Amino acid sequence: MESILAVSSALTALAVVLKDAELRARAAATESQLRKTRDTDLVKRAEGIRQAGVEYLAKAGDFGLTEAMLTGLDSKTKAFSDAIGERESSVGQRIGARSAMMDLYDKADEILTGRLDNLMRLLRAGETQLCEEYNSTRVIRDAGLRHK
Repeated sequence: MESILAVSSALTALAVVLKDAELRARAAATESQLRKTRDTDLVKRAEGIRQAGVEYLAKAGDFGLTEAMLTGLDSKTKAFSDAIGERESSVGQRIGARSAMMDLYDKADEILTGRLDNLMRLLRAGETQLCEEYNSTRVIRDAGLRHK
């Protein structure tokens, strides 16, 4: 945001001197506006301001705008855009992993309730101790919350 605001400030100052309403609108940015902007829209906003800076670089030199500022803004914008893409792909991976995990839980539940529970009923008469131990392990105990 600091890079966006630095380029924006130089261009806005130039726009005031030139009385160029279009440039002023293209360069307008405040910290509060940028903070409220969605990440993908922030990338577009930064690219638009950088492009305006490239177009007006020769005239805006007296207002502190340098090519290094524009290069820095470009590299930071690209890095931020790449980070957004990585975050989006990690969300997809988490959703996929959760879905796979839920499928595995369903399969495990099917094995327990559909197969083992029924087999234990068959063994109830001859293997009472085994059946009692199995049934006691199948009970879900709620440990509750522990506070220190």
